[in-house]
This record gives sequence, C-alpha cells and structure tokens, in this order.
Amino acid sequence: MKTLPKNLPFSLCPINHNPDGLKYQTIFLGYWEKNILLSTSEIIPVQKDDPVRVELFNKKDSFSFKTSVMEVKDDYQIILSRPEEIQKNRLREGRRVQHYCDLIYTVWKENPQYNARLIDISETGVRFLSRRPHKQGEILSISLYIRDAKVRIIGQGLVAWCKLYDERGYFEVALRYTTVSNSIRARLSLFINSLPDGKDSI
Repeated sequence: MKTLPKNLPFSLCPINHNPDGLKYQTIFLGYWEKNILLSTSEIIPVQKDDPVRVELFNKKDSFSFKTSVMEVKDDYQIILSRPEEIQKNRLREGRRVQHYCDLIYTVWKENPQYNARLIDISETGVRFLSRRPHKQGEILSISLYIRDAKVRIIGQGLVAWCKLYDERGYFEVALRYTTVSNSIRARLSLFINSLPDGKDSI
C-alpha cells in the first residue's frame, strides 16, 4: 500500500444488497496507519461498517481486497479500513470479437461528450476509434448498446493504450473495464462465447 501513487483508480463494489455486482469508480487519495481515503464523483450506496470489495489494476495484474467503510464524508470522499490482505490475480484477456456500433464517452469527472466507433469487444474491455488521443491510465466513462446481445454497457474503464489509427486523424483506443458490473460481464461472456469459432459479430 505504501507504493501506491496518488490518484490511482480504484473500483468499489458494495457487498451487501448488490446482487448484480454494481461497481463505482473512485481514486486513491492517500492512506495513514489504519485507513484509506478515496474520492468519487457520485453518491455510493454505502454507510459506516458496510463491507466492500475494492479492485485496482496495473498493466498485467489485478489486485483486490475486502474491507469495510469507516466513514462516508459529505465531499464525495470515503474512508475505508486498511485491508489485512491484498490478493493478486493475473488479468484474464478472454475472447475478443469484432463488433461495430456507435459509442459515447466522456473523460471521467469532465462534461464534454465525445462520439466514437466501437471496433471490437471482450468480457474485459473494448477497442474503439476516436478523434481524440488519450493517455495510458486515463479514466473514461463509456455508454454503448450491443444489440445482438441485448446488453447496454455503462461504466468506466482505464485506457490501456492509444495509437494513431490512420491518416484521417483517428486514434485507436484500448479500454479495460473498471466498473462494468459482474452481471453485465457475465452476459457479455455468454454472447461472445456463443459465436462460432472464426465468426465475429459485425
């Protein structure tokens, strides 16, 4: 915990009364002897002593821990108990399929909305084309509808990488989900795995 940089993205998942596994975007502000301080942009439905599951990511691994809420502050900040144990898990890539549809996104905590074009999707993330370049580790809020799967994806993700796509000035952005709910990921996985080998959804 001592090596974590400030503003590192965390996702917070309430354990009680949350059958769909809804997750909320937060960022790490700091820690002291027994507590962790997080900042968010919305009201998260937790209160003192509620158990929560927290996830954070780097390039190749994901980390998670369970803890409890110490205090919910009025300024969109949450204090958690420092965990006794942090689990490390290798990120699972899963199958990725081509899929083309419109996508709307914003930079997290900012107002301007941007249009983009989805080019492929997996259980863990998406790739899309945008007129705007983005930095690795930037948090984006996305909204799109996968008609074939009857699934709407609304949530946040981290930019894994971004590169120039063509001479027209489009950028290809790879985004890894951070707050897409467990139930939506499960439905995406069923849809992707139902496609025959060698056949992508377009």
